[in-house]
Amino acid sequence: MGMLFFVLFAKAEEQHYYFKQISLEQGLSQSRVQCIHRDHLGVMWIGTKWGLNSYDQSELKNYFHDRDQPHSLPDNFIRFITEDHLGQLYVSTQKGVATYHKTENQFHSLLYKGELFQAWSYLPTGNGFVFGGEETLYTYDPADQSIRPVFPHTDGDARKCINRIFQWRPDLLIASSRKDGLWMFDLAGKRMYRCPFVGEREINTIFVDSHNRLWVSLYGRGLLCYSGEGKQLFSLSTANSGLNNDIIFDLVEKDDQLWIATDGGGINILDLSTLKFSYLKYISDDKQSLPGNSIYCLYKDRMDNIWGGSIRGGLFGIRKVFIKTYKDVPLGNRHGISERTVTSLYEDTDTLLWIGTDGGGINSFDRKTNAFRHYPSTYGEKVTSIADFSGSELLLSCFNKGIFVFNKLTAQMYPFPVINDSISGREFSSGDLVNLYATKDHIYILGTRVYVYDKHTRQTTIIYAPRIEFERKIAMQAIYSDDDDLYLVGTNDLFRLNRKTHELFSLVSTEEGDEFTSACRDDKGNFWIGSTAGLLCYHTREGTAEKIQTSLFHSVSGLACDKQGRIWIGAQNMFFAYIIHEERFVILDESDGMPFNELIFTPLPALRTRNLYMGGTMGLVRIDTDIAFENNSSPVLQLLDAKLNGRSTLEQIRDRRISIPWDHSSFNIQVIANEKSSFRKHLFRYTIAGKNETVIESYLHTLELGTLAPGEYTISVACDMPNGEWIEPTELVTVIVSPPWWKSAWFVLICISLVLCAGAVVFYLLLRKKENRLKQKMREHEKRHMRRRYGS
Repeated sequence: MGMLFFVLFAKAEEQHYYFKQISLEQGLSQSRVQCIHRDHLGVMWIGTKWGLNSYDQSELKNYFHDRDQPHSLPDNFIRFITEDHLGQLYVSTQKGVATYHKTENQFHSLLYKGELFQAWSYLPTGNGFVFGGEETLYTYDPADQSIRPVFPHTDGDARKCINRIFQWRPDLLIASSRKDGLWMFDLAGKRMYRCPFVGEREINTIFVDSHNRLWVSLYGRGLLCYSGEGKQLFSLSTANSGLNNDIIFDLVEKDDQLWIATDGGGINILDLSTLKFSYLKYISDDKQSLPGNSIYCLYKDRMDNIWGGSIRGGLFGIRKVFIKTYKDVPLGNRHGISERTVTSLYEDTDTLLWIGTDGGGINSFDRKTNAFRHYPSTYGEKVTSIADFSGSELLLSCFNKGIFVFNKLTAQMYPFPVINDSISGREFSSGDLVNLYATKDHIYILGTRVYVYDKHTRQTTIIYAPRIEFERKIAMQAIYSDDDDLYLVGTNDLFRLNRKTHELFSLVSTEEGDEFTSACRDDKGNFWIGSTAGLLCYHTREGTAEKIQTSLFHSVSGLACDKQGRIWIGAQNMFFAYIIHEERFVILDESDGMPFNELIFTPLPALRTRNLYMGGTMGLVRIDTDIAFENNSSPVLQLLDAKLNGRSTLEQIRDRRISIPWDHSSFNIQVIANEKSSFRKHLFRYTIAGKNETVIESYLHTLELGTLAPGEYTISVACDMPNGEWIEPTELVTVIVSPPWWKSAWFVLICISLVLCAGAVVFYLLLRKKENRLKQKMREHEKRHMRRRYGS
């Protein structure tokens, strides 16, 4: 046991997580989240002490009990939320369990022996559930809504209120109650009995992990772990392990790690193979830390995402990320930088990263402790470039002021007269940047001209390059160096500077009207160049430049290369990775740990660690280059709702077809993108195919069609993927708008029939009239003939 506890004190390697919070600010009905469920469509359901909530990626809805509405939520205190194999939602409240019917927006309570059925927990079993009731366990069959006790005989306290159920063996269930201890339910022997190896009665929660071990939380006493045979393996508490809080509310397992929700210690994560702890905690002044330290419930959805419900901070989704942005914090705080905008970076030979800011002076970042240090003596300085000078000193280029030596030990800075006063005055008063690059023997000052300072002779020479001096707009920056050459990027050219002869050669130039903004070199020796016209690759062997075709962006502000064959690109306030050998882009957003940030080109010619750093106007970006991009998994687009005149018509849709009347006032459809990340923002492309095809692109999940003319319309939708491509369109519904009765086919047929009948009648009457006239004429003719014959 001593060796075991020694191991438990070890701390796991730090991981970075992204937290997406839904709290009172977003419209949550109450701040204490007691249960969470993500349904088959991807809608999040959130149960609180005061009301039920749903989040469908675009809207947060609240559901409350209304005593005047018999089919409202039975009560506002939510115990659990779950879903059966048919997608029927179940909500347990203090006044019973109810099913939710979306099309009617109604709740229907489950009855047992004519009374409202109470349940505190559930266990899915094939097509139904085992519910944890007040006295015992009950089976529930959704087909006939029948509820039956697992065993007719019950033991123990009649007010157990079973709060957790797990299947420990194929024929054995284990259940916990808050005040009556642990109970075993022998399905083969058809009996229930107290757990023989846990005698404590006050049980906070239990959990059975993937190794079939039972974890038991005793209130205020940490965790107990038992083998499948009931043998205690170990006990964890703040006194003997890395556990940082002894009050544990909930447990969940992911990737062989036990996630532990504590009351005040945040989330403790125990690696089940190494028994090392790591922690997710709220840190003051760190906006990217866990939103709160008192966690009431944990939930793992079918997409393997972890969600946390806090006691005061609402719901938050938790996602492991490889990117972290450090933002500005109060001076002296070790969790961020002294000024938001990062203008320069320098990697020291030890663990320190030096950061130049736009008015906050210089900062250092210890990559072992992840702690920042601010240097008040430099506060107010705009540090545009940093270079090595000696083992204890750095060179700083300060905007419009000059070059200074910064002592890393004393934190003091003093002017460095690397060039004479006249030239210094001209270089640092023009409003242009002056950048620095240092080698073992020389310091390169990149201003309106290129100056080379010899560290041994302390002499400065000027490299004369008329073309460069004529075309210069901003200072060049060093992007790569080897034993022979230094590579520089300027406004219009990528240059190679021979370090021995000091000759300067242009490798590639911009097209007229374009400018280079950034550049980097990959592990194959090719140079990638960001410009106002996009991304280019300069192939060193062929000596040719190729533009990388993409519609994702048009202008690049910052570039960096890693050792994994990827280019990291800041473009138009967005962030991309380009995987060279796959020739594909990946879009990275806030759910990947990358909020909106206008990246500034802050080159690091030598990457000393696996982490890549880039500066921007919204902070310092750290990228763990061990990130592995998964193959693009397309989100599943589904019809979430179809509303006619504001009311749901989902039940009227048959085979993706629905008929609506001509005199409707509105028809809207709502879609949801069911994928691993519930918070990724998508651009939707709606296609409405009727007599004419209409295409609408929108970030909205709802398509408002308004009033449709009579006819047939097929509506489909597609959305963008992280690589910038579009998924195949999904047909949502075909809408048939019936014409008004006076334009309907049957009415037209009747009218035609009536017209034909009327025409026939008229024709008949005219014919009869004509016949009568002929007959009359015949009779008159006969009469005249008779008169002439007999009268004469």
